[in-house]
Amino acid sequence: MPVHLILDPNSENSPDPGTTVINDELTFLKTIGVTGELFVKGRFLCNWASEVGRARGWRVDWRAAPSSELRQACPSLSEEMAKSFLARFNRLDLVRRPISLMEIAVMRWPEIDPEGKSEVEQARSWLIWRAGTELDLDEQIVATSLANSSFTHVPALKVLYVDDKEQAWKRIKEWLRCEPASIEIPSWEGGRPPAWVIARLKEEWKLAAVRSRGIFFLDLLKFGAPQTILQEAASMVATYFRLNREHLTVELLTVLKPFVPYREWTNLRQVLPAKDPGAPPVSIPELFSWFSEDYLNYRCKNPVAAQSADRIRELGREFGLWYLGFYSNARTGGEGSELMSWSKTAQFANDPGYVKLLLVLDGLGYIDAKQITEFISSECSRLALDDLEIVLAPLPTVTHFAKPALMAGVTPVQAFEEKEIGAVETRDLEVIRALNEATAGQVVIWSVLEPDVTYHKPLEAQTIRYEVEGRLRSIARRVARIANEVEDMRKLRLVITTDHGRLLSGSRRVYDIPRNMQGHGRAAWGQVAVPFNADGIFVDGDLAYIDAGRFGLPETVAIVLSDDAFRTSDGRSGMESFAHGGVFPEEVLIPWVTFTRDRVPVRVELRLSGTGQAGAAGKVRLDVTNTSEVRIEIVELRLPFVSSPIEAHVNVGALSRSSVQWTVINWPHKTDLPSMQATVVCALPNGEREFISVIPDLAVEEMYSRDPILDDLL
Repeated sequence: MPVHLILDPNSENSPDPGTTVINDELTFLKTIGVTGELFVKGRFLCNWASEVGRARGWRVDWRAAPSSELRQACPSLSEEMAKSFLARFNRLDLVRRPISLMEIAVMRWPEIDPEGKSEVEQARSWLIWRAGTELDLDEQIVATSLANSSFTHVPALKVLYVDDKEQAWKRIKEWLRCEPASIEIPSWEGGRPPAWVIARLKEEWKLAAVRSRGIFFLDLLKFGAPQTILQEAASMVATYFRLNREHLTVELLTVLKPFVPYREWTNLRQVLPAKDPGAPPVSIPELFSWFSEDYLNYRCKNPVAAQSADRIRELGREFGLWYLGFYSNARTGGEGSELMSWSKTAQFANDPGYVKLLLVLDGLGYIDAKQITEFISSECSRLALDDLEIVLAPLPTVTHFAKPALMAGVTPVQAFEEKEIGAVETRDLEVIRALNEATAGQVVIWSVLEPDVTYHKPLEAQTIRYEVEGRLRSIARRVARIANEVEDMRKLRLVITTDHGRLLSGSRRVYDIPRNMQGHGRAAWGQVAVPFNADGIFVDGDLAYIDAGRFGLPETVAIVLSDDAFRTSDGRSGMESFAHGGVFPEEVLIPWVTFTRDRVPVRVELRLSGTGQAGAAGKVRLDVTNTSEVRIEIVELRLPFVSSPIEAHVNVGALSRSSVQWTVINWPHKTDLPSMQATVVCALPNGEREFISVIPDLAVEEMYSRDPILDDLL
């Protein structure tokens, strides 16, 4: 049998499979002739065996020491350190020879393996690994050698391969825009950072919150932190303000709003003193803002002081009388006719590009809509929020009249003779089946009796709120199921709305139902004769009668103008929680929420131009073209020559254009223009912010300039 000697003079290699290990001369002599492959260890024994082998013509292979190969790949390692590093491997025979620094490092730390990753992903993996890993001295030297030579030659990425743990953590924070970047770093596009990164950031934010009284969150916005980071930081800041109420301001609460769940935000809003919302505006855009930002804030304070309750009744009556006159004219084609819920339904029915689902949730208030919108977004990432609008409910705000009008896309009196705009389904599987069978442009109506059923339960008010929240969570999961199970080939759009809103407080049943009428909650209807004015309205104390012909109703309706209600048909009084039927803002200003499945990203084209005198004032103009099917808001402009961001509140509708102009100081010089870049911050309907870079087209009027022909003389 031919003998094959494998010589390991440094005794560092693992024996080859199937070989006989030789550690002394006697074993060597006894083994010759018994086996053909001998693995000889030790320098003296290897030298002796090699002489024997050469004399007899055997095959002889010398094995270099792994530590020597490792030191060749990483010269900064001492022999002792190289051996220490290699001792961490149980199977050196699995290491390909000669040793490659990258390959052995990946065996030691698989998370830095560059295989299948882009260069940006590699850099991110490196930083996350390095910032989260303690290294011994020999490992530190290997990491330093890798950082210096092995990954990339791209300057913008090379600076990310740091070899110090704390420096790596600083780079991560700069990359996540949690602090100003000292270097140019590409955008973080790797999704949510690992849990340990978020946890460590939160610990640092706690200290920052205490030191700055919560103000540090404004810095994260200024730095351009991504949505995930802002949401995590906002949650932590909200906790801080719950424990330190005296430091919360209206400005900070406003800034936090897009980044915390709506319920959490409304709870936090309770910390601030109630501010009188003032009289309801008559301009529709201002009215909707007044309702969502001011009125609901004042309305939802709990407990409500007696003077606040009186003020709410005053506001409710003032708004209700205005709404009746507005409605009387809008119903016949006047201002606001397109905002009636039945008009929105008719418009929705005429949208030809999608298979459409109209989800009608009975008695869903605006606050409820904010809540279920968040639940749906967390349950189904495929559904993108297009908008949460406010529309106007049919009168009276009871299901008998309002729901048929909404579902048929016509006025209440017409709805009793018209069909719904689509097939009405109540079971999830039937909704899925109907959508899968529908063609583009068709509507399927999904009618759900919640949360109205829960609101009418004879429970304590706060218990009802908890129950409603549970119902909304359940419906959100059902919506997600439908979105996931409707065939992918179908372009799907979802609208969630309601037939009517409801009071946000309890009502005393104190009014008798007028003779010849039947009632429900805060409305009654029947055949009565009263002297109507030109708008078809007759006010008798706390009751307003509205004319059937002028208001598009089958018969006259009586509506309670206070926050009380009618007694029941059998004369019972007592209290009723969350009644409806009247014309308080929360009863008639109802939500219209639009989602699109698998929607393409928002696309915005920007042009930033301007002219000014160097070192003095100038004017800058931003032109915005929104080519998306969703509304956006321009909230901020950041210019490198302006110390603070320029705030803006410019709404740009879907598939539309808008512009805004500012006067700024400290206009730049011509020499500053070639390298200049601005940032525009856009808010999407779901609260997310996008940071869009734009190269400005600026002109400079220099007060003094040197004639360039003189340059040749210098």
